[in-house]
Amino acid sequence: MKYLDLRNKNLTSLPNNIDLDVEYLDLSFNSLSVLPNNFECYQNLKILFLSNNNFIEIPKIISKMKNLFMLSFRNNKIVKVDNIPQSVGWLILTNNMINKIVSLGHLLNLRKLMLSGNMLNSLPFDIVKCQKIELIRLSNNQFN
Repeated sequence: MKYLDLRNKNLTSLPNNIDLDVEYLDLSFNSLSVLPNNFECYQNLKILFLSNNNFIEIPKIISKMKNLFMLSFRNNKIVKVDNIPQSVGWLILTNNMINKIVSLGHLLNLRKLMLSGNMLNSLPFDIVKCQKIELIRLSNNQFN
């Protein structure tokens, strides 16, 4: 697996010299808030960590990542959950500001869903379509 660790590099944008064949990319602990329009060229990407950055939404370009299995936006400022590709098996959205998720039913490969530390008071009804779920973390939300 081609692994690239760019944690703690004070990045505000993605470097231009990232290998197109990268499969594991860790961009955590930077100052990113957007991804470039050409990010979809990383079609071999399977694992993407964008934790501890400044995202307020999941970039639309993420939805075009057809091989992405593990996606983490832990400790950002995300309010709305969308643009998650169908291939995702692990979705880590811990410690954001999410108050509602409209749909997850298209994530038929979803195994692990981490939503602790948000402002949720319900889950979408279509989550029942996610038959492969093994683990859901929901602590520190606003469920009744």
